[in-house]
Amino acid sequence: METTGVGSLNGNTKIVEASAGNRRLGQEEFLKLLITQMTHQDPLSPQEDREFIAQMAQFSSLESMNTVSRMMSRLQGTSLLGKTIEGGYIENGTMVPISGVVTSVRFDRDNVLLKVNDRELRIDQIGLVRE
Repeated sequence: METTGVGSLNGNTKIVEASAGNRRLGQEEFLKLLITQMTHQDPLSPQEDREFIAQMAQFSSLESMNTVSRMMSRLQGTSLLGKTIEGGYIENGTMVPISGVVTSVRFDRDNVLLKVNDRELRIDQIGLVRE
C-alpha cells in the first residue's frame, strides 16, 4: 500500500492514503495511521475520548476478524486431508496442473499449505475438491 504522506491544511493534520488495487487496510497499517494521527494532533484541541474509543473498537474488531479468517482457513485446510484435489501452480512462468490426494497440511504464517504428490500448494491454488 502506498502512503502519499501526512500534511497540514489550515492547521488540521490530514493523512492521505492511496490504496493499490483491491487491497484492504490491514492491522499494521491501521496502527500506523492511528499513531500518526495521535502524534500530529493539536495539543490545544486533542482528539475527543469517544473518537479514540471508536477507533480502538474498530482496531479490536479488525483484529478479531483477522483471527477468525485465519482460523477458518486452517479449518478448511484440515478438512481437505485425504481428499483428492485438482489445482495448479506457476513454475517458470507456466501454469502446471496438479491432481492428487492431500497427504498433509502445514500452516505457515497466514498461508495454509497442502501437500499433494510431494508438492506444497497454497489453499488458494486449489480449483476442485473430490472425495
